[in-house]
Amino acid sequence: MKNLGRTIDRILKVDPSLEEKLTPIKNKWKKYPSKALNYWKELLTLLNAPPLMVHPRRSEIKELIVPKTPVKRAPIYSFEDVTHTDKILGVIPENIADTIRRHDRQSIDLAKMSTEADITRNMALKIELNRREAQLDINSKKIWFTLKDLFKLWDKANLSIKRNKSLLVMVETVPGVAPTFIGPGIVKMDEATLKQFLQYLGYTPPPEENQ
Repeated sequence: MKNLGRTIDRILKVDPSLEEKLTPIKNKWKKYPSKALNYWKELLTLLNAPPLMVHPRRSEIKELIVPKTPVKRAPIYSFEDVTHTDKILGVIPENIADTIRRHDRQSIDLAKMSTEADITRNMALKIELNRREAQLDINSKKIWFTLKDLFKLWDKANLSIKRNKSLLVMVETVPGVAPTFIGPGIVKMDEATLKQFLQYLGYTPPPEENQ
């Protein structure tokens, strides 16, 4: 429970003219702290009386009694969604997935730290960054060792961790050939490249017609 005396002091900072009404409540609370609940009810009754319902700074006073609940933002991750070219090898168990999510968040935090270190030329920060990056690299190798053992993937290549709705999955990506770009937004569209481009977009090229 909030401290009634401090709450009243904060309200009086917003509007000192309320001192005559609020100080008696505070004094009674100081004299009989065991009856704090009764004095809270008295304070709330006073603040909800018609004259104070239209107080010009009522919203500020209300926040002192019932502070706004901070909005919890969903953590940001760097996982890509699975695509039609990905072969899902299995769902990663939740306990390992939690470790991977923490590792991913640490990677994002280190990327931010790296930017700050470059901008500020903070050598102490760069030293700490190097240490954390080394630790992160060790943890990354441990995670991949665990996953390869779990899914028997020591003979696989092009492996990655992706997101399939709310789950993390191990996928094998079929390597594809991206189209050849000869300028910004320009694709060289000869017959071979056109087929590659369609495959790159996930479309099956139409069969060749007999000439």
